[in-house]
Amino acid sequence: MALTLVGLSSSLHFQRIDHGSEINFHKRNNNIMSYKTKQPIVMIKNNNPHDQNHPTTTDHRISKACSRHDFEKLIKETKQVLSKMGSDQESLVMIDAVQRLGIEYHFNEEIETILGRHYVHFNNGNNNHDEYRRLYQVSTCFRLLRQQGYYVSADNAFKKFKNSKDGKFKKELTVDIKGLMGLYEASQLNIGSEDLVLDEAGEFSARFLNASIGRLCDREARMVGNTLKHPYHKSLARFMAKDFLKDFSGLKDGWPNMVKELARMDFDMIQTLHQKEVIQVSKWWKDKGLARDLKFARDQPAKWYLWPMATITNPKFSEQRVELTKPVSFIYLIDDIFDVYGSLDQLTLFAKAIERWDFRMVEQLPECMKICFRALDDVINDFSCKVFNQRGFNPVDILRKAWSNLCNAFLVESRWFVSGNLPNAEDYLKNGIISSGVPLALLHLFFLLETDINSTMAANNLLNDSPLIFSSISTIFRLSDDLGSNKDENQTGEDGSYVDCFMKDHNGCSVEMARNNVMRMISNEWKCINRECLISLQQFSPILKDCCVNTARMVPLMYNYDQNNKLPLLEKFMPTMLHKHE
Repeated sequence: MALTLVGLSSSLHFQRIDHGSEINFHKRNNNIMSYKTKQPIVMIKNNNPHDQNHPTTTDHRISKACSRHDFEKLIKETKQVLSKMGSDQESLVMIDAVQRLGIEYHFNEEIETILGRHYVHFNNGNNNHDEYRRLYQVSTCFRLLRQQGYYVSADNAFKKFKNSKDGKFKKELTVDIKGLMGLYEASQLNIGSEDLVLDEAGEFSARFLNASIGRLCDREARMVGNTLKHPYHKSLARFMAKDFLKDFSGLKDGWPNMVKELARMDFDMIQTLHQKEVIQVSKWWKDKGLARDLKFARDQPAKWYLWPMATITNPKFSEQRVELTKPVSFIYLIDDIFDVYGSLDQLTLFAKAIERWDFRMVEQLPECMKICFRALDDVINDFSCKVFNQRGFNPVDILRKAWSNLCNAFLVESRWFVSGNLPNAEDYLKNGIISSGVPLALLHLFFLLETDINSTMAANNLLNDSPLIFSSISTIFRLSDDLGSNKDENQTGEDGSYVDCFMKDHNGCSVEMARNNVMRMISNEWKCINRECLISLQQFSPILKDCCVNTARMVPLMYNYDQNNKLPLLEKFMPTMLHKHE
């Protein structure tokens, strides 16, 4: 059935901030199965001034004021360092560092100025300058420029590192570990057919980096391993910042120490902000009373908040993170109605009522469906009112249609699984892209972040002719989800997945062959995302494009299951994002 925006392992638990008991979640297919899952809630630091271990209110205020002063001073000093840098290697290293530490949003103008100078040199035939002779410098400059939205030719960038006779990368590069790491990172910015050299670069660098790990010291081996498993472009910077700091500490005194301290202070402030936001979300959900009225459904507001938290990283968009969590929660809730509760006849009527947005039709349904519909109507109306007040555009009709599309996709899956007949792979994926919930979530994201919503026609185009980047992200979600649920070669296939459908379509295809095909498809969708961001999506603001890419970056954390059906990456990184550590 539809595993919509789902993936948080039930083994990942946080200290509760409200009361509740375990809930049963039943996944319905041809055979009924059940398992128990606990609501993951975040640990919140004790803010009671009467606690003997807590500082006095006055001390707390003084400490906070000093911290803010020091924080702003560090930002100013870092800007001064950046403003004095030219188009040299050190400027690339520093930009790479502030981006990997998740603090680049403080220095957008300075970074743009520096990379603009690099672009002039790099793209005008001047990349034979001494600063661009080494593989690491060229690779890093290439990656940073493409990430910033500058088109630079991969062929021109890397031709100097290939043999003129056979066109292959030079053998002497295989001992340049730092250069190979930079080359592998650059290969992740591949945009497709015109970037064949990046296909070669990725394969070449990965092969020799993997071969080198056994002969490297612990620190270098860790750096190489992190590069291969979590390349910057496909990872969430703040989730990886702690690991980066371990290796960053090996640099000399100077601006690195200043940037490290700034990153630590920034992380603490953002962590506190996230904790306040998750409390807001939990209170909203509790006030809705849906956990009380719909006991079969998941009751996990903190988990739902993870998506907006990871997607919208700039601290100033606090309200938008909270608002996006609300439709995400209803994607989960309606998914549970289709997966767990309703009969096929009830689900058909429910989908029809959503399509017509008809309260009279809903009255014929069970009480839980009535409650869900009314609550969804309230959320959509409230969301649309806020968008109208801020943007001057009312998206209510577009959003209602989008929710109808989601419910109809859920209904299609319900019919497939009740009948026991798997569709072909193409039909499964086409429907699965919608039932992932990602296009719907990204549509809400568009209305929250875009300031220039010109007309009903332009906004409607997002619904009727979904941007290719929305489709690519949704495809990555769906395929990654299906890979995570198809680890066992002895699986029955009753739940259905793209892997199952592909094997059915290709007689004699093994699970391994099907999975390898899916991984190639995911790689191709990333190339499409890169191309859209670099060339095609001129109508999207930079912040919206970044948020879209962050959504795709969240996938490895939410769907990379281990042999114990757990999510080790999520369990490793999430506590550092939401927990206070003394």
